[in-house]
Amino acid sequence: MIADEIVANIHPGEALREDCLKAEGLTVTAAAEKLGVARTTLDRVLNGRGGISADMALRFEAVGWSNADFWMRYQASYDLANARMRARKRAETAVAETPPAGAFQPDPGRGHRSARRGIQ
Repeated sequence: MIADEIVANIHPGEALREDCLKAEGLTVTAAAEKLGVARTTLDRVLNGRGGISADMALRFEAVGWSNADFWMRYQASYDLANARMRARKRAETAVAETPPAGAFQPDPGRGHRSARRGIQ
């Protein structure tokens, strides 16, 4: 689905950087101090290497950056869209690897009869 791909491509941290930090002219260090978190913690979120926790969402709300529910829904939508894309890719891979109907498929756990008998 196109909507999933759009949501999956925009990490909440990107929106946070553009709509909150840049809008207020804050550096990462200044924003981290304002939120009362370590700079590295905020940096991970801003760079898409970490998600927005409930605690972090409450901190955003406390400084007036929307409300905690918004940030939690945004993170959940992002995570779900990425999970759907991964599931779709797994399904496409499985279909591509499925042999045609009626094709011989030896049981990989038991081996072929000739191998069990020692026939070369």
